Amino acid sequence: MGIDDPRDSDLKGANIERSAIYYTNLVYDVTKFLKSGLLYAYFDADYRNLEPGRMKARTHAFEWMRQINF
Repeated sequence: MGIDDPRDSDLKGANIERSAIYYTNLVYDVTKFLKSGLLYAYFDADYRNLEPGRMKARTHAFEWMRQINF
């Protein structure tokens, strides 16, 4: 998890007012040499100075991972 929420007075023209990321993963050992898993991340951002008014962005990301050990 990570959150960036600067003071509005520090932004000086920047559009991202607040951003956050939340993430987790689940990994399973299929065999001694093979792992498989699912990675998930949620991105959350608040923008300012955009028409009309304040805008929010939300994104979900899923990834399937494989790892071969040799």
